[in-house]
Amino acid sequence: MKKLFLLFYLFTGSLVIFAQQRQSDKQLIRKVLTNYIEGRNNGDTARLSSAFHPQADLRSRDEKTGKLMIWPIADYISRFTPGAKINCTGKIISINIAGNAAQAKIKLYYPDKTYADYFNLLKIDEKWVIASKIFSIYPAHQ
Repeated sequence: MKKLFLLFYLFTGSLVIFAQQRQSDKQLIRKVLTNYIEGRNNGDTARLSSAFHPQADLRSRDEKTGKLMIWPIADYISRFTPGAKINCTGKIISINIAGNAAQAKIKLYYPDKTYADYFNLLKIDEKWVIASKIFSIYPAHQ
């Protein structure tokens, strides 16, 4: 009976630790995504940069040609004016974690349009960072 109890204790203890780690990872990813939202919306380019891996990239569809566009993340960040606030609110829609990789979705709401941002994140050196971002723009009330 003692062996069965010990086995049950070890099993449930490892489940609790695993659940706590996943929760902790989710909280850390939430912080990265919040740095992205708040950094871009408040013109805080240092905070915005902190969300991305230095080798990250941004991918989108060129609205004129319909072709794939790929930008280094430094080019994307350079489009923001330090200290300039944007009339936009952001909301984290979802976070999905699998080991050291995660995907997340954010919506950015402007008065006349909405952005859907999709992120691939990696846990590198025990720190979560955005490795790539893709986005789409559509009318605000779609």
